[in-house]
Amino acid sequence: MNRLSSYVIGLFLLCAVFCPALSAEESTKLVITEGHYIGYASVADALATLQSRGLTSQPGENGDISFVEPGGRTAWRFVGQDDPAYPSVVRYVYSRSVGELHAEVTILCEATPGRCAKFRSDIQDNLAQLAKKMAGDPSAKCSVNESTVKCGAGAERKQSNQQIYVHVRDDGSCTLDEIATSCSDLGRSIRAEHPSDDPKVAVCASAKAKYDVVEKVLSAMSEDHLSADLGCPPR
Repeated sequence: MNRLSSYVIGLFLLCAVFCPALSAEESTKLVITEGHYIGYASVADALATLQSRGLTSQPGENGDISFVEPGGRTAWRFVGQDDPAYPSVVRYVYSRSVGELHAEVTILCEATPGRCAKFRSDIQDNLAQLAKKMAGDPSAKCSVNESTVKCGAGAERKQSNQQIYVHVRDDGSCTLDEIATSCSDLGRSIRAEHPSDDPKVAVCASAKAKYDVVEKVLSAMSEDHLSADLGCPPR
């Protein structure tokens, strides 16, 4: 199982929140470009500025800290002190067009050259896996647990053709195929009906759904080993 690092979770969740117009049957091409200037002279300057703006931070594994700027189009991930690439930061700037999700990824790494090279290579590899998943490649299977995404080939259970839709509403409530369900119980509810197979699960987030609510929904399903795509029922 190839572990998709926590820096990709921001991009994954941004798509969940800001791609509600896509149906689950439509593939999404992930277009990645590399930014060359992050806007700050150092990792410490970037972190201090974001904190001074009053943005809410979200803790991740190994002491990682993330921020999402107002409007949700830009996400930041600062590595924790336990990460070999510390101190480093990754910025994702999101935009979209028909059938495509665009992400400009900018990295500022102040660790040793060798560790920075590994850090950049891991992010590139992980984004390539995520691109395959979003394009509908059946060989890529991703799940989310807290601030971590894991991707790999193959399924732990037999994939069925049953399509299930999870909706995240404006007010943060959730429905499972239009039936009101606690967001934290989504994984258990689906797995209770599918103990030995993996149905097709799509998360449809409203335009006003909050980032942290979508993260909790994905985490709740991942705890029960359910992989979710991002999309809404066809209109």
